[in-house]
Amino acid sequence: VQIRPSVPPRLFQCVGRTKPFLESLKFSLRIQAPHVVDYAGGRGRLLPHVDNIDACGQYVMGISLLAPAVMTLRHTTHEDDYAQVLLPRRSLYLLSGPSRYDFTHEMHADPDCPVTFDGEAVPGARDRRISVVIRDLPRPPTPIA
Repeated sequence: VQIRPSVPPRLFQCVGRTKPFLESLKFSLRIQAPHVVDYAGGRGRLLPHVDNIDACGQYVMGISLLAPAVMTLRHTTHEDDYAQVLLPRRSLYLLSGPSRYDFTHEMHADPDCPVTFDGEAVPGARDRRISVVIRDLPRPPTPIA
């Protein structure tokens, strides 16, 4: 990880603490620069998407800071197949395998709708949230012999 002047060093310490976890998963430590998104006042919304398969590797990892969020994973061809995941503040999630390739992921923050999980309101879900997203690099193409 390269430290860029605009990113606080404390953030890289937080990301660096995930290294033992990633090594335990045999995660490729060839990672791209972290992507940091500040959802000020909880007004941000992450539209449904699958991270670019050609530009990213097999893992997408996120760290949810300051406030909780609810992520929805929806099957790309069977939209009625979905799951919601509660991301407490200071939590880490990892998308790989089917969750990485076969499901979109999204986070709603419609100011007119309450944020709920399992039928219950999520306290603090409208507060400012910072998301740190880390992706591994795609594997280099295998040379044709």
